[in-house]
Amino acid sequence: MARLFDQVIGHKKMVEQLLAAVDAGRLSHTLLLVGPSGIGKTMVAQGLAQALVCEETSQACGRCPSCIRIGKGESEALLHVAPDGSQIKMDQAQEILRFLNLQAWGKARVIIIEDAHLLNVQAANALLKSLEEPPEKTFFILTALNAYGVLPTIRSRSQVSRFAPLDREEVRSLGGVEDWMVESCMGRLDVLAQLREPEVMERRQGALRLWAGLGEKPPMELARNSHEQAGDKESSVQLIQWWRQMLRDARFCQDQLEPLIHSDFRQPIERQSQLSAETLHWLHQELMELESGIRGNWDRQLAFENFFLRADELVRSSETR
Repeated sequence: MARLFDQVIGHKKMVEQLLAAVDAGRLSHTLLLVGPSGIGKTMVAQGLAQALVCEETSQACGRCPSCIRIGKGESEALLHVAPDGSQIKMDQAQEILRFLNLQAWGKARVIIIEDAHLLNVQAANALLKSLEEPPEKTFFILTALNAYGVLPTIRSRSQVSRFAPLDREEVRSLGGVEDWMVESCMGRLDVLAQLREPEVMERRQGALRLWAGLGEKPPMELARNSHEQAGDKESSVQLIQWWRQMLRDARFCQDQLEPLIHSDFRQPIERQSQLSAETLHWLHQELMELESGIRGNWDRQLAFENFFLRADELVRSSETR
């Protein structure tokens, strides 16, 4: 069984700081790891659990029985709690309290609370005393999207460590990642995994071909094809977000900036970069309104029709100036 920290992509400096604190016996008993989803916070939390319980070294050996059980998710020294639906509820808080009442074995025991910003008030209040004064050799490791999404009463009891999205080279290090994926995933591995799905890659190609037809094809044809390709609300929003990225690329072209997100569609991007900055601005505003409306249950077919009629007018008026 491998050492879990060896599977963490990026965050080298943060991992070194946390392991140094473990080695010196200075690790806070209540940690809050904050940052966007899909960047490896949970893997870091599990790696820390390994380091805390390891029988051989404070850096986690990955080979001893305690490390192996953590790696398999079978350790009696680790309780991992994740949201039940959209919340972490009272029954899960009670599970944590029962775990704390069990006799502790080994060097340490660890409670990982994933997405702690989803703790409901009742569950959070039930855990406050334990978070403030954990039992001996007990460590809480919480993850959250941002510190201010966590209840102040919990945040004030925690040492906060902030994690940034992965940089481009860290994403590329995974191998087999196309340039547009590097730019589109925003340093998030969960988004990257979605983008690498063949169905999503095919939808992206279709979405960008539709956008490339703006000002070239009849607006009602583009609207009809967009509605057919999107299919549902979630796919419609993804379609619009790709179009917004194409607009961003057109603005980058105007300002001679790199990198483009969708560099494999450079020709239509360069053509649209010839539109005025004002036109690109208003197209972006129209897309923002379209996305908001579709998220708010607008009729999708009618929304696409209205958008492309307005967008076609904007493009043609810009071209005649």
